[in-house]
Amino acid sequence: YNIDGFGEALSREGATDRAKKDCWMKIDNYLKNEKKKEQSQKKLKILLLSANPDGLGRVEESTMIHQVKVNVQNALGARRDSVVIYDFPSCQSREIVNQITNHEPDIFHFYGHSSNVELAFVNERDEVARVTIDGLLALFELKACKNVKVVLLTGCLNKDIAKALSSVVPYVIG
Repeated sequence: YNIDGFGEALSREGATDRAKKDCWMKIDNYLKNEKKKEQSQKKLKILLLSANPDGLGRVEESTMIHQVKVNVQNALGARRDSVVIYDFPSCQSREIVNQITNHEPDIFHFYGHSSNVELAFVNERDEVARVTIDGLLALFELKACKNVKVVLLTGCLNKDIAKALSSVVPYVIG
């Protein structure tokens, strides 16, 4: 890094240890400030996955996605550009990891059918593909899920799932 000539000052013959130390401290402070700027400009990412497998009753996915987007916009007002929502309706169970890996969300929101021990996604034939508590725990323990700080489960009977996930995710609402 050559910040205001610091690189040149460090390489100059006869530079004192104190001068070198001052230069490195200034470089370190500069890099810390750049990192803070980068973090303050980071957008909050929400991944909204929904599923509507045949045979479990109709879930209004498009209505829910629209409602979430409107609520976020209303809540944030002028700061709504600081949030990105990735919605993925009719999510297949085999696509969950890819969606998390691709988008690195801060918030994971599932909307669909659930029971005390599993979430219902779909498979490639649009049939029920159940993801158990153990499968969800393994998912959120993956390195790809390190950014997920909040899990929101919108479905029936998901209290036990939420309780289990709270051991691997800081905030779980279910």
